[in-house]
Amino acid sequence: MIRRVFLVIGLSFGLSGCMETGTSSPKVAVSKASPASFITTFDRYCAANIGNLDKAVRLLQKDGYVPMAKIDKTLTVYSRSPNQPFVGIDSFKGSPIACAVISQPDKSLKPAVTAYMGRVRGARPIEIDDVRGNFDASWVTDVPYKTFYVAFTSSDPTFGRIYTFLAGKAQN
Repeated sequence: MIRRVFLVIGLSFGLSGCMETGTSSPKVAVSKASPASFITTFDRYCAANIGNLDKAVRLLQKDGYVPMAKIDKTLTVYSRSPNQPFVGIDSFKGSPIACAVISQPDKSLKPAVTAYMGRVRGARPIEIDDVRGNFDASWVTDVPYKTFYVAFTSSDPTFGRIYTFLAGKAQN
């Protein structure tokens, strides 16, 4: 079950085609977020709404985020300003299942994510065979829902090199 959920989330956010060559030119410029902005954005839209990502979409729109890219008919990426990270909401069978914050990679983001996850009640690091290699780190918590968290750096044809912090509620 855990492996299947990570595969769905990973494939949706483009991990299946990640290439570290850096030879592709991005079509959309991703901003470089500060660690504080990155974590605050994740906490406000993703973590606080993991049980109801439709609410996250409404909050994004209320706060001035606009949909700026639709990828593979399931992932909608929202942008507000050049100084803010992007927020992605991924859907499966028409229902939102995952939320991510996306920024240009920066060495200060990984420690910020690790520190944040250290404060998440019940979060524990996990490794998943055949999938773990794609993630910088991954965690699971059962409070208040079984939720998976992953952080990874990848190269994406649309956004170029990106750092992503994602939360996805387990699907039954």
